[in-house]
Amino acid sequence: MSQHFSLVAFEFPPYRGGIANYSHSLAKHLTSNGNRVKVFTLNHQAPDGKYALCKPSWGYRPEQWSYPVRKLLSFIYRQYQFYFYRGLRKRLLRHYQEDGSQIIITSLFFDFSRKLITDLTDQGVSYSLVLHGLDLYEIPNRYPDFFDRAIINAQNIIFNSEYTKGLFEQMYSHDVEKKVVPPLLDVQAISQIKLIEKGVVEDRLNIRKNSRWVFTVCRLVFRKGVDRSIKALIEIMREKEDIVYLIAGKGDEEDALRALVPDHLTNRVLFLGSISEQLKFSLLFHSEIVMMPNRGSGNDVEGFGISFIEASFMKNWVIGGDSGGVPEAVRIDLNGYLMGNGGTIEELVGMLKDALSRSDIDQLAKARQWVMDQFDIKRKLML
Repeated sequence: MSQHFSLVAFEFPPYRGGIANYSHSLAKHLTSNGNRVKVFTLNHQAPDGKYALCKPSWGYRPEQWSYPVRKLLSFIYRQYQFYFYRGLRKRLLRHYQEDGSQIIITSLFFDFSRKLITDLTDQGVSYSLVLHGLDLYEIPNRYPDFFDRAIINAQNIIFNSEYTKGLFEQMYSHDVEKKVVPPLLDVQAISQIKLIEKGVVEDRLNIRKNSRWVFTVCRLVFRKGVDRSIKALIEIMREKEDIVYLIAGKGDEEDALRALVPDHLTNRVLFLGSISEQLKFSLLFHSEIVMMPNRGSGNDVEGFGISFIEASFMKNWVIGGDSGGVPEAVRIDLNGYLMGNGGTIEELVGMLKDALSRSDIDQLAKARQWVMDQFDIKRKLML
């Protein structure tokens, strides 16, 4: 029997980031199990799907305008968002009253999420709450009283990993139903992507011919550990002339990371910037190793690591950091290697050498099957 869900996802594609991607995969997971889903978002560019959408009719791209115009448009758009929020809340409550729709709020981090929870609590409306690592590290410090009320009044709490659930249980003893729903992949959609041939990619990105690729795709921030990857691969490249390291993504650390690359290796360590989904999966298909030896950095911790799941689906060995929820996506007995926070570059070099020498294709096939069994949006409903 189908259920009705109202998914409140103020961060939703084409916004980038873990919360937006998680919200999208959760919407697709719910609809793939035959449920009726309506997504409520403030993102006017939110993509259509089998779910219904409640979204604004307009928005603006701030980079197109001068600073004074951006400031004015930002003010106008903010007022419009408040106006739209009032209509969104009214429609959400109507769905709740008419069909008993289960309300799921996909993060506390957005200010409208906090306003909505306050409004729902005041009216005695039940809701489910998704908590990510960022919610647990930031919101209790900024809004401690609100966080306590949000948890106490939640019907249940959904976590994106066992790690996040464990973190919550260390911090709070609230008696509330808890569930884990990891980030999921749309396996069917990925399988339908038209992959770009390796030679075409080489020409487009100026990659040397007949090389072996190591790939990273992430925000270029300290906790992702890309600096450790570069240092280890520099050592590998001393011995192996055919290795190329491809880095996709943007972030605050980009200049510092570029500075680590010697001049004679700038044609073998390539920074690609932001890339399309088609190019990303084409690079995953043609690569041998995907690495992101992430580390814990204060309150900035990897909650899960969906990039490792995507890489395993595309039959790559993966190298991650033994931090946060990554060990749930990188299993040393199945698909890759884990580097501890205190691990050395020499240890990472050893992992790379071992992965580059492996020929057990059957193991990569097992890892791919594990991904399809555990992380496909079409798996049995997890709520």
